[in-house]
Amino acid sequence: NVEEERQTLDLYENNGLDLKQKVEKAGIIFDSCSPGQYTYQICPVCKGGQSKERSLSFHINQNENVAIWRCFNFECGWAGHVLADGVNKVKFSKKLSEETLRLEPLGDELINYFAERMISAEILQKNAVMQMVDDKNVIAFTYRWKGEIVNCKFRSITDRKFWQEARFKYLLDCNGYLDKASRIILATDGDGPGQALAEELSCRLGKERCWLVTWPKKDEVTCCKDANEVLVHLGPEALRHVVETAELYKVKNST
Repeated sequence: NVEEERQTLDLYENNGLDLKQKVEKAGIIFDSCSPGQYTYQICPVCKGGQSKERSLSFHINQNENVAIWRCFNFECGWAGHVLADGVNKVKFSKKLSEETLRLEPLGDELINYFAERMISAEILQKNAVMQMVDDKNVIAFTYRWKGEIVNCKFRSITDRKFWQEARFKYLLDCNGYLDKASRIILATDGDGPGQALAEELSCRLGKERCWLVTWPKKDEVTCCKDANEVLVHLGPEALRHVVETAELYKVKNST
């Protein structure tokens, strides 16, 4: 339609136009990112929205032949990619899909990565875990509603970077179901960001119905930081016990 066409960005190759020039033609600061890394900057389309946040995630792959970006501002959602050569057409799209997120089925490398963590290929397929087309080291945890992707969390296995589409939108999508839950178990990571997430979720969901897990020790010195470490080091029964013995959130955090 006219509106979609208006918000379509065409980046055609000109003689001598390299990847950096294409990216900068889109209004993105190329030098903010090193190959293989992710940076956040002000989106040139929505200007960060009302909060003026750095909502645009920008990535250059390790070979420096692909640049990709997506704005995490839910009111925007601008996404695109350019290649080092050839003709490129980058379209504005707010709809999340395997195509707009540039996803594909997991390859052998990531399947083996999960196998080392005692997570089988069958479990990965059941939970619609995929990978990025432009970077085989980036895992995409897709969240679907009635068959359609409503959210996606990415993880790079090279730099341990996490980023997520439509932050907390999943709470709104599941509102009808969550309203019926009298007991919600929070199993966030045990580090600072994980604790902050648990606090945010408990405030949004109501602390009176949130229980928080306590991760056990994996050896004499250190504690497990998440569910997968419990699974790998202590086994599935230990993980089940951790979940079953979660404590009421407001009681646990007042001691």
